[in-house]
Amino acid sequence: MQAKPVDLTMAVTRFAAALLMGAALTVSPALARQDEPPSPAYAALIACRAVQAEPERFACLERELARFAEAVDTGRVVVIEREAVRALERESYGITMPGVQRLTSLLRRGGAGDGEAETETLEDGSQIVYRADGGVDEMRALPVAEVSYDHAGKAVVTLANGQVWVQTDSTSFGRVTRSRLEEGLTADLLPGAMGSHFMTLSHHPRRFRVRRTD
Repeated sequence: MQAKPVDLTMAVTRFAAALLMGAALTVSPALARQDEPPSPAYAALIACRAVQAEPERFACLERELARFAEAVDTGRVVVIEREAVRALERESYGITMPGVQRLTSLLRRGGAGDGEAETETLEDGSQIVYRADGGVDEMRALPVAEVSYDHAGKAVVTLANGQVWVQTDSTSFGRVTRSRLEEGLTADLLPGAMGSHFMTLSHHPRRFRVRRTD
């Protein structure tokens, strides 16, 4: 049986599309606005699919792929791993960073997700809930490294990931002892209105308002 010929057009365009669909995200260094089109280098590469004749289509793909690679090499186009974007989202949770929000929005627009919320489980057992637009909505079961108290008796919670959250209301939820920490205390972070956040600790169901300080 004769082997089926390789579809070079599909192979090359899949390579290019992978930059926007799952493995990586391609954006301009200036972090283009959500309503802006893809980079010209990428758009020109994908446009080669419209060329009907096979030799001309392959020549177009070969030419535009070389230009796309040059754009990456010279820094006109930046390729960012999807996991790096998600890691930045997690690390910046609780801090206003519009640029990060644009990145995750572009990632979703590029086809990396289906427009639905999803949950990711990390190696430490914590769970990250992502909104449909790609941003972090909730962070659950985050390991707690330390709980201290300020001069007003408000809890200061240091997470194992390095984030520090300070209680900003007067909710009483029971003082955290050293034995609680040793048993594996965890925290859930939930969004509130107007950019505020709430936290619950695994030893008590009552949630309290918090603000990130580090």
